[in-house]
Amino acid sequence: MDPQQRLFLEMAVEALDDAGIAAASLAGSDTAVYAGVSSPSYGVMQGLEERTTDAYTMTGGATSNVANRVSYFLDLHGPSLAVDTACSSALVHHACEAVRTGRCAVALAGGVHLLLSPFEFLGFAKASMPSPTGYCHTFSAAADG
Repeated sequence: MDPQQRLFLEMAVEALDDAGIAAASLAGSDTAVYAGVSSPSYGVMQGLEERTTDAYTMTGGATSNVANRVSYFLDLHGPSLAVDTACSSALVHHACEAVRTGRCAVALAGGVHLLLSPFEFLGFAKASMPSPTGYCHTFSAAADG
């Protein structure tokens, strides 16, 4: 299974814990899951090794299944979709719209992105995207990448 699926699932459960919502209380509900995910590198790397391919390769490596993994595990029956939005800010809009329009009562929105292949690091470096300090300064005036 792509580690992004596991990380997103763990993050969803922690978000519910932080919100004081018992995950079991949402089972069977119309709760929506919106996942921002764009890196298919795990599936690509796994596909290069024929011996690692099995019946679960496609579902375990597909970025489109990141949100669905959460919905299935928590038994959520609302909209469940992955969106490649790069920086994923559009997900907040999707989640808010779903709640506002009554498509669901609760929505989980988040993003996951793991750089698992040298290809991604090279491409981002050539575009001068990574921070020269090697640290993430999210939402900080010190952000430099």
